[in-house]
Amino acid sequence: TILDMHPANFKLHIELYPVYEEGHIAAYVPENRSIRVYADKVTDGIFAHEVAHAIMHHYFLSPPPEKVQEILAQYVDRHLWEDY
Repeated sequence: TILDMHPANFKLHIELYPVYEEGHIAAYVPENRSIRVYADKVTDGIFAHEVAHAIMHHYFLSPPPEKVQEILAQYVDRHLWEDY
């Protein structure tokens, strides 16, 4: 809703790991349409940020450049609870 993007047939896999080990706390992996997250570190904002990446990859025929995606994903993270 924040991005006003509603891709048809949007499906996503969540890979949930219990304890953070190394690397990113969360990441969208377009090759298998999944989000990898560490349960002990992820926040609602971080998760929303990664979902925004997934939505952009599904919404556009050719996803925007990484910098544009990052700006939009950060926008989602910052405004997640604005209407509540």
